[in-house]
Amino acid sequence: MRVDASKIRKKAITDCKRSRTTFEKAERELMEYEETHLPAYNQWVRTGCGPLIEEMKSIRAEIEMFETQLDLIYDFSELMHWSPLRAGDLFVRNRAEFDRLLSEAMEEKRREDEAARVRLEEAMEEFKADFYCDLSEFLDENFDRLDEFASYMGYEALKAKVVEILTEHIPFSEDVYLRILHDPKLDEVFESCGFHEEDHEEDGDDFLEDMDEVSEDLKREYEKFMALMTGKPIPPEPEDTAARIKALKREMAFALHPDQAGGDDPKKLALWHEVQAAADAGDLDRLEVLHAHLQVMDGELSPETPVSKLQKITQMYRESRNALRRKIRRLRQEPAWEFKRKSDGQKQKILRHHQSVLQEEKEDFQDELSNLRMEFQRVTHSPKKRKTAPKPKPPPRPEPEPEPFDPRQNTFDFF
Repeated sequence: MRVDASKIRKKAITDCKRSRTTFEKAERELMEYEETHLPAYNQWVRTGCGPLIEEMKSIRAEIEMFETQLDLIYDFSELMHWSPLRAGDLFVRNRAEFDRLLSEAMEEKRREDEAARVRLEEAMEEFKADFYCDLSEFLDENFDRLDEFASYMGYEALKAKVVEILTEHIPFSEDVYLRILHDPKLDEVFESCGFHEEDHEEDGDDFLEDMDEVSEDLKREYEKFMALMTGKPIPPEPEDTAARIKALKREMAFALHPDQAGGDDPKKLALWHEVQAAADAGDLDRLEVLHAHLQVMDGELSPETPVSKLQKITQMYRESRNALRRKIRRLRQEPAWEFKRKSDGQKQKILRHHQSVLQEEKEDFQDELSNLRMEFQRVTHSPKKRKTAPKPKPPPRPEPEPEPFDPRQNTFDFF
């Protein structure tokens, strides 16, 4: 039974042109929004809400200033081991002295950190010396088992596993593990114990390459199966991808390159820039879509175009169209959508909504600024000593009463 391939090809061409038309319609709709409605909307918002926006910018700048100053004060307090109140008092009384002390404290902190780093490196070197002694003993005691492990997993996998075993129970094991794994001394110890990279490199690499090839083969077969089940074009073989990209770029260069026929056509020049970007990124799918653009632009979609190519181009257009439509559905919820076609009443409603939202944001900014001011005042003003009432003076002691007069006391007064 013969099949009329011309009808199938004709239907494929019709589907391709229809999908291209719907894609370009969505593309024009999105371009109109981005180039016409959105700029007009932004300009209109700046005009209607300009004073409020400028006021919010001023408040935000003041917030950032207080945040920066408070960060300086608290950093100074931590470095100098001062209380925040003492640091804040110096900040407002003598800023030059504050900056000088802060600079000196930061330099001292840098020196301490450097000294700590040096001590850590010295401790690390001591640890590595002990580690390599233990490693040598471990390799000698378990040579046969480890050599068998390396025969099918490779030398690099063996090194990683042994280092992981010997460092998993020590502090900072992850950092120590990475340091030792990339230390050239590690290879020297393995070689001194009879392990050589070239002995196991081929077997291990072959094993890993075989696994990679199996994985890629399964993935390729699955993609082919899904393409057949869904009617999509069969994906090209990996080894053909680079050649196909090169061939497409060369083919389109003759039609689009500025030195060729495309030099005087802005559309072809823009298309050529897209072709270069897609080729540099290795994006074969995008190049196929661009190639379809060029074919339709030049009227090259004909009954002789292969059906498989037409199906692939159609699918590309549909996927791109659907992505644009999803984006357009989201943008339809934005007030800027179709802005230039809105009535004055609709625009005023949008403006009132914006002003209400901005006013709420402004109030939030003002609350944040008020809190920062209070915090700044708290740490930069020493608490005033309260005047205490003077203690009451104790009542004066009563003077002793004079003793009563005795008339006999002058009886023997000889003077």
